[in-house]
Amino acid sequence: MAKLQDRQITLDGVTYSLRYSVKATIALQEAWGAESIQAAEGRLAEAMKPGAAVDIADFVTIIWAGMRTHHPEMTPEQVLDLLDDGGLEGLERNMREAVEAGSAPAPDPHPGHGRAARRPSR
Repeated sequence: MAKLQDRQITLDGVTYSLRYSVKATIALQEAWGAESIQAAEGRLAEAMKPGAAVDIADFVTIIWAGMRTHHPEMTPEQVLDLLDDGGLEGLERNMREAVEAGSAPAPDPHPGHGRAARRPSR
């Protein structure tokens, strides 16, 4: 099974790892009050379109959701504080790259490992 890729971003001089997995999607669904995972994924996809105007609250929520795996102690308020301190310059591009990298499975460095062996047919 392929692993999701993590992406690093730096906020206020500290590097954080983002991963956009099922955990992040559930966090987005809950934060946005979306009726389904698909609705949350759709809202995320709209926000990630090149040239899309992303609401700052959505921007903060998307970054926070990506932190759920490696930085579960972070809150949306803390992410907003980091953005206030560090600014937004270049961060939107990094967030988009993180979503793309975190959503696409990394190549499996050991293909075939972990799979059940097939029985020969009789």
